Amino acid sequence: MEKMGQVHRFLGLSVGLIQSGMSEEERRKAYACDVVYVTNSELGFDYLRDHLALSPAQTVLLSAGDVKGAGEFEGFCVVDEADSVLIDEARTPLIISKQVPAPSDKYSVAKTLADALQPNVHYEVDEKNKNVVLNERGYRDCERALGIDSLFAVGPDGSAWAPYVTNAAKAKELFTK
Repeated sequence: MEKMGQVHRFLGLSVGLIQSGMSEEERRKAYACDVVYVTNSELGFDYLRDHLALSPAQTVLLSAGDVKGAGEFEGFCVVDEADSVLIDEARTPLIISKQVPAPSDKYSVAKTLADALQPNVHYEVDEKNKNVVLNERGYRDCERALGIDSLFAVGPDGSAWAPYVTNAAKAKELFTK
């Protein structure tokens, strides 16, 4: 890369290099160069992260002023060993994930609530479709027991109570030994 970088710089082109462990700002500066050396996986992950960003300021491939939508790119790409990248490595998906703490207390509270709820009083059981649907009284009684306004309101942990209570009622009614 360094020898070709010298040639590019001699021709008046700026050269950037993307490596794992770089900060967003370093990546943004490197992608702003005329020529960027980057592995296909680093580029792929940057593309995915850009499309998960909540604002253009959080992107690295497209600066806030360049956002035209849907990942448009007005440049060229030279792919070294294209057969490897497009065929062999295409079999390996790029997945972005992170650890999310399990709200274990919600599971136990939801189970306690579900145990107190009664079929045909608080919810209806649809055995054919393997589903349980809370009715108005079920929602109201659960909200009162939890001291909240709505089972669908997202709490500080980023989740609502409705799926926990519904799944606990499903487990109670449909997944018994």
